[in-house]
Amino acid sequence: MIWRFKVMARKTDIEQSEIDLICKTLEGDGFKATVDRVRAEVGKGSRTTINRMIRVYESNRDTINPEVEVTAETDMILRRLHTAISQEYIGKIKEYQKEIEELKGKMDHYLNESQKYLEEINMLKLIHTKLSEDQKVERERADDAIKRMKTIDEENYKLRDIESAYKILLDQNKELKKSQEKDKKQIESLIQRATVAETKLELLKK
Repeated sequence: MIWRFKVMARKTDIEQSEIDLICKTLEGDGFKATVDRVRAEVGKGSRTTINRMIRVYESNRDTINPEVEVTAETDMILRRLHTAISQEYIGKIKEYQKEIEELKGKMDHYLNESQKYLEEINMLKLIHTKLSEDQKVERERADDAIKRMKTIDEENYKLRDIESAYKILLDQNKELKKSQEKDKKQIESLIQRATVAETKLELLKK
């Protein structure tokens, strides 16, 4: 996470300490202190000035090598910490060794089981070899049966086509009958009207 340092605008130039603090913060967060990043944090200054001040920071950073005085108390704390860490790791190593031994035992068991399975597989291979000829005959029979089934399927498709054509003819016949019935009714209606007209004509003649 980058901590944003909001530097208030002021009339004075940027101080080197401000740039140093921003560069340290960026590097502490895992980012390289570039001109754009530093300028975004400081909020002012030219790229040339900021670049120069970054170079000064990097030069000072590389040359600083403070000497740390280790006191007796600090040395004792470090020794205790080293002892505690060593004991913790020794305990973990013993646990890992125990787990390794258990895994070795399981591995031996699995190897024995695998050997049994290999023997069974070899036996099955022998049986398979003996039955290979019979299987070949069965495969040939199966192929013949498949061919016959394909022939039957083709005949069935033909029958389905015939049935479909027959259904179409039946539907057309039904439509034709309906049309004939309609025409018949129209003819009967015309005959009826003609008869009425003839009757009226006879009456007029009288």
